[in-house]
Amino acid sequence: MKIEATPNAYSKLVFEIDPNLAGGTGATTIAREIEAMGIARWCKDWSWYTEFGMGIFKLPFDFEIVQTDADRPFIERSWGEQNMFPGEFDEGIHETTYGFKKKLRVDFAVVNGSTINESNFSAVPDLNKSKDVLGKANYDFGPFDVGVGGYYGQGAEVDATALKFKQFPRWAGNVHAGLHHDFVKALGSTKLYGEIVLAKNMDRGLNYGKGIGLPAIPSDVTNGFLQDHDERSLWIRLEQDVTRWLTLGIRYDFYSPDTA
Repeated sequence: MKIEATPNAYSKLVFEIDPNLAGGTGATTIAREIEAMGIARWCKDWSWYTEFGMGIFKLPFDFEIVQTDADRPFIERSWGEQNMFPGEFDEGIHETTYGFKKKLRVDFAVVNGSTINESNFSAVPDLNKSKDVLGKANYDFGPFDVGVGGYYGQGAEVDATALKFKQFPRWAGNVHAGLHHDFVKALGSTKLYGEIVLAKNMDRGLNYGKGIGLPAIPSDVTNGFLQDHDERSLWIRLEQDVTRWLTLGIRYDFYSPDTA
């Protein structure tokens, strides 16, 4: 269930919940997008404006995360996205600037760094207290659009049994593009999307254990170093409308939690 309230042209409130619990084995939640937003208009015709928000929102890193579930013909997102950004939502502050009558979109956010569907979620506190920064830019040329995104922050590995804690830097970058055009008017829209993500230490350890997905804590916690993991993700998706009532889709999806 999602509710949006727009009291005036310069503010908006968003409240969304999902009856399916998120949060793994730790504290769970039905909260999804919950934020208060302000809107600054830079031109009288609204060709340039910026939305400022704070709360829980989708991570503005790439096309796939930001795209709504209703617009995606596949039930699940790509395997790489599910392992690097499980749950898609995080807490923090963000801004989205639209230009050239929404052809240009630029996002920037500062977030807590723990997505709502990580295995421990809020059960294990954010011991390093650092914040992650991310953003993306996309330009829509009409029949196609291109964009780039970036993410940088600090991850942390906690061993509650041995009382060990070690933090490590993590980053990710992506290039995404899309083709969307009505080549055959009688059929409908043809859409071809693709994305490549190069990352380091971004896997959250949901499906791959320590030493495979997550870096393993060294025996010498003070002087030892975590073994970095380089992740690679690629997906290509083709969708074809067949009249207004049917859409056919096919997707190729690749992900490696550690290229070594």
